[in-house]
Parts: sequence; C-alpha cells; structure tokens
Amino acid sequence: MNLYYVMLNLLFAWIAWAVLRHNIVALSRRPVWLSMSLVLALTLVFDNLIVGLGIVTYDPERIIGVRLGFAPIEDFAYAVVGAYLIPAIWGKIKA
Repeated sequence: MNLYYVMLNLLFAWIAWAVLRHNIVALSRRPVWLSMSLVLALTLVFDNLIVGLGIVTYDPERIIGVRLGFAPIEDFAYAVVGAYLIPAIWGKIKA
C-alpha cells in the first residue's frame, strides 16, 4: 500500500485550509453538510463513470485499495475538502 494519493489529498486540504481558514472556522454547519451531500453524490456518480469507462485509471500500487464502486476512496477526499471550500469561498465573495 502506497500513500501517494493520501499525501496529495492532505497537501491539497492543508493549502485550502491555509488560504481560507478564517472563513472555514466561521461557517455554519448547514451549508457545509448541504455542499458535502451534493458534492459526494456527484463524485460517486461521475467518478464511477470515468473510472469504470477507463477514461481515468489509478495505479493500484498508489491507492489504499478501498473503492466505492470503481472509484478509489481517495477520490472522495477532494469532495470533502470542496464541501468546506464552496461555502467558505461563497462567504468570502459575498463579504
């Protein structure tokens, strides 16, 4: 098991947090959960399509090995980070 994609996800999450930490801390839970539900559902559908059709492939040596359908679990980390980023960026734009 290689943690390449996990480390990439952590780096992406850290950069997102560093840039928008003040907005993320101020978020109410409802927009985060709403965003997370929508983004995770879309990720589940479309990642399975693109991986299942062979448009995108993952090196089996670089993933943990847990999959939801065809998509490796690491793909869903971007959706979780996005669920915080979407309302944080929206709040920054509106401010």
